[in-house]
Amino acid sequence: MKRLARSGTTGTAPPATLSATGAFSNLATLTPNAGLVAYAPNVNFWSDYAIKSRWFAIKNLTDTVGFSANGNWTLPTGMVWVKHFDIDTTRGNPATRRKLETRFLVKTATDAYGLSYKWREDQTDADLVAEDGLSELIPSSSPVQTWRYPSRTECRICHTTVGGHALSFNTRQMNRTQLFGAQTLNQLSALSGVGYFTTPVMDVNSLSAYAPADDTNSSLEWRVRSYLAVNCAQCHQPGGASIGNWDARATTPTDSANLINGLLVNDGGDPNNRWCVAGDSGHSMILQRLSGTGVQRMPPLGTNERDLANETLLTDWINSALPSRKNFTQWQITHFGSTSIPEAQAAANPDGDEQRNDLEFLLDENPLAFDPSYLPISSPAGAAFSLTFNHPANRSVLIEITTDLQTWSQWNVPGNTPYFPATTQPRTLTGPLATPNSYFFRMRLSTP
Repeated sequence: MKRLARSGTTGTAPPATLSATGAFSNLATLTPNAGLVAYAPNVNFWSDYAIKSRWFAIKNLTDTVGFSANGNWTLPTGMVWVKHFDIDTTRGNPATRRKLETRFLVKTATDAYGLSYKWREDQTDADLVAEDGLSELIPSSSPVQTWRYPSRTECRICHTTVGGHALSFNTRQMNRTQLFGAQTLNQLSALSGVGYFTTPVMDVNSLSAYAPADDTNSSLEWRVRSYLAVNCAQCHQPGGASIGNWDARATTPTDSANLINGLLVNDGGDPNNRWCVAGDSGHSMILQRLSGTGVQRMPPLGTNERDLANETLLTDWINSALPSRKNFTQWQITHFGSTSIPEAQAAANPDGDEQRNDLEFLLDENPLAFDPSYLPISSPAGAAFSLTFNHPANRSVLIEITTDLQTWSQWNVPGNTPYFPATTQPRTLTGPLATPNSYFFRMRLSTP
């Protein structure tokens, strides 16, 4: 067997120390130099219990980021992201926290590359890690823990083109509040306001956001989809490097993502295994992959510790939520015993209550029983206007508005956001309306 080996390098070598990068004016406090801007995502990628801080910088003042509500952002050449890792050497005890690693990701014209700096034992500076990376025990760690400093190749395996290169730099991750000086602002609005985007980001209220595992106000399903999108979508999507046949992107509905009873490329030796099986954690391959039970553990790079919190999240979803969950086909069979008869079709209204079957499905109602019409209660008050309605569990409800019954747009008011609550709950949206126009409203429901 033969392999290609590089005989040399060209170009300027990376700075040998973190201090030489010029990223921080004070390494002890990690005070960034001008131009390095702090940010935070909604959901952290799993990093073996590390505590992370993040910054970004754009090389030229004339460069901007191309915004997309649902797709990858367009990132300018030379843009840099810095991610710093602290670790509690005694797990869970902040008094034992120390600096461990600082990583750089640099956007090139066609790709991205990463550099890693390992902090010295005396915490005065950090040194560039060799191209092959490094695995070593964390000094004085309890329980004993091995840390992986990634190789340059490993950085590129995760920071893929289909994943957007900078994995947390997208709308659903960045749509959250953040402290800017003395102000708490929406992160997207703040960055747009100072000109980081090619065009201003409008109607932030209409944009979706990922939910972390401990956000019990959000449905189990949406928290699971958020976890999968953040930790898996860089490989598990059309065009990704993975050989799996499921789609981790949150833009792909659960019923189309090959998750529930999804067929596997590798069933681990058991033909009854599926991606996940309702109420059957033993045959749900996603749990075996997360734990590394008999198969390679996922994510496959840069981690040596199991993500127990998100294993519990997936287990709870499989065991407690999926047994009663129905897609539209299952709902049709439950109520009509068929998917083909006229009464079972999406546009049919067999009970005569003026609610089509597709709406009855989204409301989890009986299509053969007359139900009160699902309409909001309106409360006009001068230039302000309120709508009150019941928001079904694990459904998104968005209010759209028009003046001509032809061109509809999302009502740009606080709270009118794609959101999947854990329980059915009353909601009220309030906002101004320009006069003297007449306005028409409609409600758009959807599943995760």
